Amino acid sequence: MAKVPGLLKRGNVYYYRRRIPLDVIDSAALDGKREIKESLGTSDFSEAKRRRNERALYWDAAFDNLRENLQSQILIEPLTAAQATVLVQSYVEKRSQEWRKSLTHNQPETNEELKELQRENDFNIALLNDPEDPRGDQSVSITVAKLLSETKKTLSEQGVSRQELASLVRRGQIELYRRHQSDLHKSHSSAYFDHMFNPDRLISSDMNFGELADEYKTEYSKTAKNKSDRALEKVANEIKLIMQIINPETFVSTINHDVCIMFRDKMAQIPKNKTKFYGTLPLDTAIALAEDEGKPTMAFDTQAAYFRTFKNIIKLAVKKSILPTDPSFELMPLAEKTPDAEKRKSFSMEQLQQIFNAPIYTGCKDDKMGFSKPGPNIIKKSKYWGPLIFLFSGLRPNEFCSLLLSDIQKTKSGTDYFSISADQHGKKLKTSTSKRTPPIHPELKRMGFMEYVEDLREKGEERLFPELDQDVQGYYSTSLSDWFSDSFLKNTITNKDKQSFYSFRHNFRNALRHANASDWVLQALGAWDKQKSVSDNYGETEWPDQLSEWVEKIEYPDLDLSHLYVK
Repeated sequence: MAKVPGLLKRGNVYYYRRRIPLDVIDSAALDGKREIKESLGTSDFSEAKRRRNERALYWDAAFDNLRENLQSQILIEPLTAAQATVLVQSYVEKRSQEWRKSLTHNQPETNEELKELQRENDFNIALLNDPEDPRGDQSVSITVAKLLSETKKTLSEQGVSRQELASLVRRGQIELYRRHQSDLHKSHSSAYFDHMFNPDRLISSDMNFGELADEYKTEYSKTAKNKSDRALEKVANEIKLIMQIINPETFVSTINHDVCIMFRDKMAQIPKNKTKFYGTLPLDTAIALAEDEGKPTMAFDTQAAYFRTFKNIIKLAVKKSILPTDPSFELMPLAEKTPDAEKRKSFSMEQLQQIFNAPIYTGCKDDKMGFSKPGPNIIKKSKYWGPLIFLFSGLRPNEFCSLLLSDIQKTKSGTDYFSISADQHGKKLKTSTSKRTPPIHPELKRMGFMEYVEDLREKGEERLFPELDQDVQGYYSTSLSDWFSDSFLKNTITNKDKQSFYSFRHNFRNALRHANASDWVLQALGAWDKQKSVSDNYGETEWPDQLSEWVEKIEYPDLDLSHLYVK
């Protein structure tokens, strides 16, 4: 019996056996096999030869298909961020040499020709620097297509995106025109303009962003001896999200101001509680779903935490001399910041009654404590007047703590008011819109506030609360705020969660809402920020007489303060 290649008999049954060709052995479809061994299901030699020939034809075709698939996978291999960087760097160096060679052999013959070349070059730089101009986009798109065709790679979610590659190409083209500009002006003070194209750092050994982030995380854990495990985990989770925005394979040397702006803008789009609502969905998918569903984005403080970690990673790159300067310098989250103080809860009427029934208002030994030592004295200083002024005027702590006696003024019509402004006397404003002239509430007058002011004037005092001193940062309110929150409040009322000196300001705003005050009244009395229009920059912004009717509407019906009235 003649031996037939690939035909093997085991017992009474014939088998087809064939080694897998080396050029397809790594195909995933073969699951790591090194040879094909199949039962032909017959013990008859003639039938086995026929079936063996059928299987040989089948596997010849199968191996051809695997070769085509492998070749196709090679052709559509995604372009990585590192490869994209090298690609653009090489493109810039090659084109730069070509332009310089061309300029050497084709020097402008006249000054007018030179100036025309300079104008054209400057125009191209301006074009590429304007993201709104479609002509710049067209130039970038043509170069992107050319580079992709040369490298025989494609763009996909697993590699660099078209937007990322286009951004690199745009930077490359700007670098080329700036070098050409330098050549035309015969100014060679620098071999490069964008640190990404530093000839001494091209192509090879640059650290990628993922490696840099890992190094930062390691260093953070070493130096954070006093940090809790939760704090370390928080930073680790922040880095995970950051690397969903900045591709981990991105060469650190390619990170510039535009990349940092992109990071800031993307952070501003991320929904609040992303993981809770969208789990492990890709970031862009979660953002799109949240936008469709009208979900809020992350708050300022949350964005700031991620931004802080991102900036610290960038600072590490500067320390390692990978980046010449910090491209994230002075960038801040886009979300509107809600001051910590403004996040506080208002006091209930029961709590307000407890506060104003404390010994400092009904009689105390001294005002050092003001809550635990009853006595015969009513000491009308900052600890006495502060909560009352806050409740009925809505001033911020440092605004009323830094008031001068000259800031207690009267209009020609007889309206007494506070003049809130900043000056050389240590008075600071929180925002540019904080300057205002809120009238003094009638309740404060019933309690003897105006007599208190006149008494200080007769004594030759300058400040409304002369016993308060400035802290190292120039604020007069620190000691009073600390006393109120750390000592007085926790010994006076119950249910103190998220309540502080600023809670009075919330009560004041709630009272204005109950009085149906308009936006301009809220702004003029409490300096709460609102969206400004051009017209807000014109006309007068101080109306004590007009505002007095609104101040008189501020009331707390269930709060009895009659024991504070001057007899």
